[in-house]
Amino acid sequence: ALAGIGSLPETILTRSIVIAMRRRAPHEHVESFRDREQEIPGRDLRDRLADWAESVGPEVGAAWPDLPDGIADRRAEVWEPLIAVADAAGGEWPVRARDACIDLCATAGNKVSLGIRLLEDLLTIFGNAIALHTATILERLSDGEGLDADAPWKDLYGRGLNSRDIAKLLKLYEVQSIKVTVGGSTLQGYRRESLHDAWLRYLPSYSAQVELPELGEQIIPEVPDIPAIRNTKSATSATSEKPCPRCNGEGCGWCERTTP
Repeated sequence: ALAGIGSLPETILTRSIVIAMRRRAPHEHVESFRDREQEIPGRDLRDRLADWAESVGPEVGAAWPDLPDGIADRRAEVWEPLIAVADAAGGEWPVRARDACIDLCATAGNKVSLGIRLLEDLLTIFGNAIALHTATILERLSDGEGLDADAPWKDLYGRGLNSRDIAKLLKLYEVQSIKVTVGGSTLQGYRRESLHDAWLRYLPSYSAQVELPELGEQIIPEVPDIPAIRNTKSATSATSEKPCPRCNGEGCGWCERTTP
């Protein structure tokens, strides 16, 4: 369990169950919590949970719980153990755990990284253009025309976005700037074809509009037969070897696997 003020790196957030906390409003009242008052009942609860966890451990570890629709990949890996525990607890917990999974994943899904946000806005800025100069991209990002009102580019890092910022963000998606010719002027910029793969992989709205090739059958190449290795040891040399240190020559699985 990690706690902190502000945000954590995306590599941690995307592999976690994120529970966002907010400061209590003046009209919200909760029971006061004091460590020394709760220490004894807390230890009792801990011990009861530990005993229960030990008793259901094998069952939970071998379980394959049904996950809510849309929960897959990293989210499935994160939530599966918790839902398995909820199923073992029974009662209302299986339903509550799955409801929490859906709600928290939906909340987390509303947040995108700065890199993904840049890819989304570049798709808007490019329109039908084949290539754009970096200077043109910076100007359009700063103007924000056609972008969401909360676009961060005009005041990013306390200043406007620059070419180095764009290059650093797009490097994560293996996109690099090159010399491009637009309107008879050749300057550093980006081509649509260079962004296509990143758009396809990270923007569902883009991949839904692109005609994708059908998955073909997997071709497994034929592997030539490997000639058997002859045992060139003579009977005399084989019998003169030291016996297995585990079974003293009586025969065991280990020596049978290691004998040439």
